[in-house]
Amino acid sequence: ELQKMRQCSVEHTQKIVDENKKLRFDLQSMTHELDARSKELDELAAQTDCDRRKLELEKQRNATKSNHLMLAEMEYQKANENVRKLLEQQQKEKETALNNAKKLEEQFHVKHNLQLEIKHLTGKLEVIKLTPGNETSETGKRIAELTEELQDKIDEMEYTENYNQGLILQEKKAAVELQEARKFVLDALQDLGGQTSDKAHIGIRMMGELDSKAFLNVCRKYFPNDDAEVGSVEICSKWQNEIKNPEWRPFNGKELEVINEDDMKLKELKEVYGEEAYAAVVTALMELNGSGSSSGSRVPFPELWNQREGRKAKSKEAVQHAIKLFKASKRRR
Repeated sequence: ELQKMRQCSVEHTQKIVDENKKLRFDLQSMTHELDARSKELDELAAQTDCDRRKLELEKQRNATKSNHLMLAEMEYQKANENVRKLLEQQQKEKETALNNAKKLEEQFHVKHNLQLEIKHLTGKLEVIKLTPGNETSETGKRIAELTEELQDKIDEMEYTENYNQGLILQEKKAAVELQEARKFVLDALQDLGGQTSDKAHIGIRMMGELDSKAFLNVCRKYFPNDDAEVGSVEICSKWQNEIKNPEWRPFNGKELEVINEDDMKLKELKEVYGEEAYAAVVTALMELNGSGSSSGSRVPFPELWNQREGRKAKSKEAVQHAIKLFKASKRRR
């Protein structure tokens, strides 16, 4: 499976390199054409004074286009280099994570077997020591051998424990690096945000942010349309502030995965504003508690989102989408 992932990564990277070569060739061809046209204009300028001004103007326009092409190529190379580095970084992180997971599983089995062997040897020693008539020199020699073997197993067990701790630290480091890579993609998509559409497969979603539409239907029952929209925004803002309040903890016990349906504020919310508003607030609470903020704060944050499937986007999906957006912007230029 790891070999298959590596092969896919190599093919994907080669595809990007080939596209870069083609783009560079096209840009160079256009530049050569403009240079040839400029030389041609120089020759025509020498032939007549009447057309000289027009020719000079066209030369200036060509020079401007040439400069724009150069800037476009430089910008493309810069952005493409960032994408290339990100792809390489993510590939290394995936390989590291897979290798660490495999090693951890192997070490788990090693540790499990060592524990069984230590238990077995310890029991065996106790049986020999407590069996009557086993006070011979041969028995003493056997006890010494088993004691030495037991100590070897204990030493091996300690080494395995230390090795596992090292793997766990590596896995934590890889997780941090993966988060940094996702932030890089998220920032890139935000920079290209003006070019996205509602139909885009991958986008950015503000986790834990309430939508005033959740309160709009109930407000329309009591207010005219314009006033209902204003009212829904105000109510939405009020509940967003409630969510941000760290002293409000509508959960069962210390766990943050289960909502306390008997919480007074939530019961009031459901009774006054209905199921839609209640579901929106509960969803926001769960999203923000699942973010793992060390400070305990519940503040909305951006997340890469697969809008088609309604889930967090995988890093690979987000990178591919960023590349598509960049290519689209390149074609428009």
